[in-house]
Amino acid sequence: MKYIETNISEISDPTFQILVNELCDCVRFNRDEAPEKTLRFLLMAIGREERKLSLSRAPVSFVLGTKVSKLPHGSVTWHVCKELGQMTGTPIEVFDAQTVLTVIKKTYKIFCPKPARLRLTKAHKSYNHATSLIIRRRQNGSL
Repeated sequence: MKYIETNISEISDPTFQILVNELCDCVRFNRDEAPEKTLRFLLMAIGREERKLSLSRAPVSFVLGTKVSKLPHGSVTWHVCKELGQMTGTPIEVFDAQTVLTVIKKTYKIFCPKPARLRLTKAHKSYNHATSLIIRRRQNGSL
């Protein structure tokens, strides 16, 4: 099951719900909007709005402060960390010594890729320059 793609309200695991609550608290996100959304949407919103993830903003860091190696294998939170790792091409074992928040910090940007900068080709630049010269000449009355 893909937990990242499932609506938050459909996952009844209490540790997962605590994880979502802590994430919302960390970034000052309204929890009332989250139940009908997916975790992917929540992470994308964090990235798009460029909100900073930090444990200091969370009142209690029950799940976000837990190391991945301490999570019970097979739990929903462990599977979420595994899915995030798979999306970046990193095995879950790499994240064993890191907290859940660190895993999210390292991987949430895959959900909000920045648009590629459009670079003009040399031919297109010279065409734009020639066109602007023609327009200037017409405005000056030379042509």
